[in-house]
Amino acid sequence: MSTEQQSAGAIKTYVIGTDHVHTQRSLEIQHNDQPILWAVKYFGDFHRPEIRITTNGEEGPTLAAMSFKSMRGIRVMLGDDPDALPKEAWADVDPEGMTSGQHTFVFDDRPFWWKRRVQSIREKLELHVIDPLIRTHNKQYGASSLGGRDFKLIDGDEQVLAVYINDSRTFNVEDIGRIDYFVELGRELELFTLAAILGIQERIRRQRRNNAGGGAGAM
Repeated sequence: MSTEQQSAGAIKTYVIGTDHVHTQRSLEIQHNDQPILWAVKYFGDFHRPEIRITTNGEEGPTLAAMSFKSMRGIRVMLGDDPDALPKEAWADVDPEGMTSGQHTFVFDDRPFWWKRRVQSIREKLELHVIDPLIRTHNKQYGASSLGGRDFKLIDGDEQVLAVYINDSRTFNVEDIGRIDYFVELGRELELFTLAAILGIQERIRRQRRNNAGGGAGAM
């Protein structure tokens, strides 16, 4: 994976990569160039994907998990035993509207959103700006050229807490993306937001593969 970058104003960056380029069956999450977490894909009931965040690959202890709902949205749970609770008891992360551009969830009675970040014309042309979020999403700061898979995490006060930057590139296919956190969220909320954005990205990836002719069962 590439050397870790960090957006202006970020206090922590997780770099996400994979050796399974086509299926992304297992993701490695690095901090300060060291692997600290893995996101491993499983298939449960009705071949619905489930992603488990572990501390040591496929055999490591589970910290959190994500599962698709049957039609839209995902569910997230924290804990070491995803099979201990029925999926209906997991926390909902639901899209708002008819697109996958904005997902909302509640954690400790606080609302949060992973919201798609699309550059405006001004942001694309501006080279010298103060706002760290805008700088993060200029191409010279590492954002993808289209920005369609870039997201920002906001709370009920519209504060930007983190950004997910899609980092897939032709010449470095192992790189998937990175997450820049601008505030400390605490261990549990951070894990929840990580599981949620990985689930959102997996949903988008599968939809694009299906639309390209991969079929409903495409990994």
